[in-house]
Parts: sequence; C-alpha cells; structure tokens
Amino acid sequence: MAKETLKDKAYQIIKEKIITCQYWPGTLINETELVKEVDSSHTPIREALSRLEQENLVKIMPKKGIWVTDVQMRDVRDVYEVRELIEPHIIRRWASNIPKDELRAYLQCCEKALENAGDEMKKIELDDKLHDMILASCSNAHLCRTMRQLQDQTRRMRIMTGDRNSRLKYSIAEHIEITKLILEDDYEEAAQSMIYHLKQGKQSSFDLLMGKGM
Repeated sequence: MAKETLKDKAYQIIKEKIITCQYWPGTLINETELVKEVDSSHTPIREALSRLEQENLVKIMPKKGIWVTDVQMRDVRDVYEVRELIEPHIIRRWASNIPKDELRAYLQCCEKALENAGDEMKKIELDDKLHDMILASCSNAHLCRTMRQLQDQTRRMRIMTGDRNSRLKYSIAEHIEITKLILEDDYEEAAQSMIYHLKQGKQSSFDLLMGKGM
C-alpha cells in the first residue's frame, strides 16, 4: 500500500475513534498501541497525528506523550461562534445551488420524522443532513475545509455529553423552517433562522456540559 494511502488510513481510523470518544477527551494515547490498532508502521501514524494536531483533536507533547484534546465550555463557545459566522454566510451566498427537488425530499422526510415518535437514528441522520447539503453548495474550498473540522468537533461534543437525542425534535423543526425559507429563495431569513438554530444547539451543549460538571 502506498505511503499516502497508509497515512490516510491511519488518519481516518484515529480521527473516528477520537470523534466517537473511543479515545476519551483529555486522555493519553500510546503510539505503539496505535501502530497495532491501525496495522501500520510508525511513520504513517506520526504523519496522521500531525494532521490531527492541526485540527485540534490531539496535542503532541515531546517526551510526554500524545493527548486527546479536552472539550471545555470555551471550546463549545468557540466552535459555535465560528459556525454562526460561516453557515449563514454560505446560505446567503450559495444556498441557491441546492437542488429544489433535494430540498423538497428532505422537507418531506423531516415532516414524517416529526410525526413518528420513534426512529431516533433517522432523526439523527436528518439532523446532520441539512448542514451537509448547505456545505455541499459552497464553492469556497477554504470555508468547506474549516466547516468540516467544525462539524467534526460538534459531533464529538454531542457524543461526549451522552445525550444526542435531547434536542432532536426541536432541531428537526428548526431545520424544516430553514428548508422552507431556502425553497422560497428567502436566503436572508434562512440565514437568520440558522443563527437561531446554532445558538440553541450551543446552549444545549452548555447545559449538558454543566450538568456533567465539565
């Protein structure tokens, strides 16, 4: 396997374990153990870790070890502050690129999900899908790269708090409103609704972290 492929494989495996909290925030991870888990040599592991450090998922401390970055209140604040700037801008600038048929199909799925008291996994998928569609409409590679990193951090925060479903029905309702506004080509109102949606998500994360004493 080519060196680049090994590095990418190591990066994806380690990143997924960090985001899903298999490697818990604030804990030490062992490079030798990573070599065994990824079935790789040390060089691709180190290159992958360097990339993850740039994304603020690990902290490499020479002669001390590799630490999974912790998640504190300020991290939630910082992540959502940037999202509140970028996502509304993408809506204003590029949401017109989202196919209307795709939006209408998404809207129908959301409305059905609200009527169904079960199927929480479906609601979780829908909760993420609108953000993915909006990001896919953006043609600015730098904004896309930043947003993907922020989405990864948001996913980790949600998993870490252990209460991913607490706001789902409200989140889906907010997504319905945003989707309808985009379908109506009212991008400014859609952007304002996105800001409200992100602020609610931020407050939910704050409440959960405070409840866990973090």
